[in-house]
Amino acid sequence: MSNTRLYGIPPVLEEWGDKNIVLIAGRSVQRSLPPYFLPLPVPLGRLGAYRLLVALMLPFLCLKYRPQIVLTDWTSARLTYLVLVMRRLGLLHVKLVHDVRTVPVKDDGGKSWQVYAACLRYAKRYFDGLTTITEPLRDEIWERFKIPRNKVAVWTSGVDVNHFKPRLDGDLRRHLGLEDKFVAFYHGSVNLNRGVLELALATRHFEDLPNFRLLIVGGGNKWASLQKVVKNNQLEKVILQPAVPYDRIPEWIACADLCVVPLPNHPWWRVSS
Repeated sequence: MSNTRLYGIPPVLEEWGDKNIVLIAGRSVQRSLPPYFLPLPVPLGRLGAYRLLVALMLPFLCLKYRPQIVLTDWTSARLTYLVLVMRRLGLLHVKLVHDVRTVPVKDDGGKSWQVYAACLRYAKRYFDGLTTITEPLRDEIWERFKIPRNKVAVWTSGVDVNHFKPRLDGDLRRHLGLEDKFVAFYHGSVNLNRGVLELALATRHFEDLPNFRLLIVGGGNKWASLQKVVKNNQLEKVILQPAVPYDRIPEWIACADLCVVPLPNHPWWRVSS
């Protein structure tokens, strides 16, 4: 539910006359969902059961909505096997496109990487085309998976510049006590191998800069670890703020004098950012 891409892209496509439906897991307890979201329950709270539900429902949803294109993410290509069967039987006329926005970090014994690679090989064999986020990732896919060059297109990240215009009224800086401070800012996931814990620890080297502050806004499976690191090391220059609503992000960015991307120098970050 926190994937801003799923919130941001469908309205733009609708402005261009393309209707969208986004299949998404679970239900939001915080607010009503956008009309283009079609939430599916997670049976018994298990991801495997959810995947089976998607695979079984997808051909019926295709028959109902008659989409021109089904776009899968990096984990979902193989959930289309029944759609492929119906397409082969002539019951559906739909193009299948596999989209890769990110490369999994190899921190789970390689399971995520195996899913990622299997989906790419599946899409290479059965799909009409692939899209990806950057030229380096496209080149990596060409090289590693031997996918024909004319089958992979690049669809880069975008931003709603009207939404993200700087809002420099200073109210938030005053509220946070940052009016006379130099603020470095990180916003996003706090997960393993993103360098955010190391970023917080780096503030120990700024003792001679009394007006320096590091503001971290986000969440993730290492957020509690980040809180512990800040507390145990008495990192007084670090300010932590749990995730805020999408529409308020520009206010927080406007607090910053310097925005920071601390991603380590690993291949999976170089090709996706």
